[in-house]
Amino acid sequence: METNSSCKDIFFLHFVTTDWFYVGHGINLSVIFALLIYGVMFSNNVYLQVASSITMAVFWQQMAFIGHDIGHTAVTHDLKTDSLIGIFVGNMTTGISIGWWKKSHNAHHIVTNSVEFDPDIQHLPVLAITDKFFQSVRSMYHEKILYFDGLAKFFVSYQHWLYYLIMGLARYNLYVQSFLLVSSLPRGQKKYFEIFGLVFFWTWYIYLCSFLPSWTSLFIFVFVAHFLAGILHIQITLSHFSMETYHGHPLDAFKSNGFLLSQLATTMDIECYPWLDFVHGGLQFQIEHHLFPRLPRHRLREAKVKIQELCKKHNITYRSKTFLEANLEIIQILKETAEKAQCISPIIWEGIHAIG
Repeated sequence: METNSSCKDIFFLHFVTTDWFYVGHGINLSVIFALLIYGVMFSNNVYLQVASSITMAVFWQQMAFIGHDIGHTAVTHDLKTDSLIGIFVGNMTTGISIGWWKKSHNAHHIVTNSVEFDPDIQHLPVLAITDKFFQSVRSMYHEKILYFDGLAKFFVSYQHWLYYLIMGLARYNLYVQSFLLVSSLPRGQKKYFEIFGLVFFWTWYIYLCSFLPSWTSLFIFVFVAHFLAGILHIQITLSHFSMETYHGHPLDAFKSNGFLLSQLATTMDIECYPWLDFVHGGLQFQIEHHLFPRLPRHRLREAKVKIQELCKKHNITYRSKTFLEANLEIIQILKETAEKAQCISPIIWEGIHAIG
């Protein structure tokens, strides 16, 4: 493929980070956090407290976007500096271990949508985006077998109805995963930084919640903030759940031009207007991001044009859908897999487990 010119142009953008982009975001997030603090600590208005829970969800979402950039060393492009900032953005402000996120997310990038290797699609017993999981596959990331047992069959059979509920509750799982990762780290500076960050988060978050006047208002504040934060999980899954899945390593599944073709086959973009980039945080440009992970998100729209031209020139499928279309497609994929799970007879069930 004659891709040198286009790749050089995109590579040139690779390290070009506009400092004012993140300064502007920092100012916006400071204002959002200040409004949140005021609504909880200095107001007894129940409607303002509910609004503050929504503000908290927005704050967490936007901090996650910055954490995503930092995890890819796309902010300062210095590993140590971005790692330290990551402790603040991830552990201290959102309660999610930046170390856990980098471990999981890096694996996702290398082996996108691999049934055995990609942790981002390994969600048994609650979700299965393909019937390939019916064989109780071994997760190479989690180092255990993901059993498609009776519990999994039940949840998967109704997953198209449960999808948004699961996304709304997903943040609680991230707290657990963060704790497990930090607990497993060997003693050392990295572990202590991670622990300090998580303790700092739970200290200020519990202190903030202590200002709420009743158990009812506390429940509403916590539940609404966490449930709406699930929008981020929907954004993450949109670009991959309805795309191609495969067994094994991508270099085996996509023999020639493995990396390029595997990313284009397993990833799609979400179409949106430039003024909505703040809402999507760069996640709408998943094709560009997967091909150039360290490219700053404010450069991804520029890269999109060049990659589309490249795909058109070489007759490579480039998939993109609107936010609504992508949601409908995911529900359809989940429904199709659910129907397959519902149709498994006792004999087939026994055969699946015999094979597994």
